[in-house]
Amino acid sequence: MRLLFAVLLYILVFTGAHAQKYRTAAGIRIGTEFGVTVQQLVLENSTLEGIIQKGFFNDQTTISVLFEQHQKLVFKGLNFYFGAGPHVGLYDAKDRNGRKNSVGVSAIGGLEMRFGRVLASFDYKPAINIVGGEHIFDSQSALSLRYIIVPAKKKEVNWKFWEKNKKKTKKKK
Repeated sequence: MRLLFAVLLYILVFTGAHAQKYRTAAGIRIGTEFGVTVQQLVLENSTLEGIIQKGFFNDQTTISVLFEQHQKLVFKGLNFYFGAGPHVGLYDAKDRNGRKNSVGVSAIGGLEMRFGRVLASFDYKPAINIVGGEHIFDSQSALSLRYIIVPAKKKEVNWKFWEKNKKKTKKKK
């Protein structure tokens, strides 16, 4: 079992699969809380995701910024992602009942599937409140639907490699 875990960890961390086919995507997040989400590609397989959400069952608004690593899975368009980042939880000013705003660290892990210019993802997002909040540990799961605002630039592949060499030889003459 440890060997299987080590192999999976190696594949997820050290393989250079190109998982992203977009630069910027934005949409809604529906789960234990409701909100908006924006993802921006910052490195080849990494995104920054900003999430602003409001709880259905509490009066707290949470703002999270997560750095995520994406890895391609079985077939084109299906990605696994994981990451972490800071969060801030803000209670409504009217109904605090002595509670303090929370500051902490969130993690995230999930699956993402691309359908044309629409991304659907399901994730689990645990959080630890370092300061404030009702609980030290909190977690949520959600379905996010995002529209790809800025698609990735298509990489041009020259299958006729011999033509590239001909152009170089012409320039040399």
